[in-house]
Amino acid sequence: MGMTSGAEDALAARPSRTRPLARSFVLACLALVLAGPASAESVRQDRDAGVIDWTRGLVIASGAAAADLRARSPAVARAGAERRARRQAEQKLERIAETVPLAGGGEVGAALDDLDEGDAAEILSRAAARAIDVDVDYGSDGSVVVRLGLPLEALRSAVAGPGAAPAGRDSPSGVIVRARDTLDEPALGLKLVAGDERYAPPVVFTRRAAAGDARLGDDYLEAQATARRGAAIEVDLDPDELALARDAGALVVVVLGRSGDPS
Repeated sequence: MGMTSGAEDALAARPSRTRPLARSFVLACLALVLAGPASAESVRQDRDAGVIDWTRGLVIASGAAAADLRARSPAVARAGAERRARRQAEQKLERIAETVPLAGGGEVGAALDDLDEGDAAEILSRAAARAIDVDVDYGSDGSVVVRLGLPLEALRSAVAGPGAAPAGRDSPSGVIVRARDTLDEPALGLKLVAGDERYAPPVVFTRRAAAGDARLGDDYLEAQATARRGAAIEVDLDPDELALARDAGALVVVVLGRSGDPS
């Protein structure tokens, strides 16, 4: 089965980035964050400015700012400190986002540069502005520390476009893909293939069996990855099952490992 690389797939099919983020993708982003587990089995990649947490589906960075002692009131000083802290965290998110690896090879920053020369920074800035609050700490002295999380699904849509909205099915609610023999490291933009069916899902990654992950819901499918083809992994699902998962916008949890690890 001939396939282009993930970067080529995403770039060729991508609509104009001036389009707003589709509601379905906003909901998918929130679904990835809510109840996202943090454990020793989390798949994380540290960066100088923060971390890519592939299990929670977030790029995370912090910003801090002291209160302006010349402000006319403590409330005004704290508000100004929070604005500065948020902007600092957003700038860090932009730097980290450039380095997120793509399933078809390369990184987000280079893929955006290839699309439209000169506007990659603006695209990343818009994506970072959609970050959610992970934690906000208000100091008694008026200082503020803000920890922001940029959903990887929002970043994926910034690169590849929001794509088609799910058809509105309620099930299956998720898919577990055991990929220990085919996939070692996480990457953005992974696709699933079964027969002639393809699905470019919201994806998170873990190192251990994911059946207890609340984000999968109660009606999830389980599959084994059988081969890797560029940005796509073939799975042993019936094509009709994969089509149902695509129509439902099902979250995919990929269990990573190295060849020879027990399944």
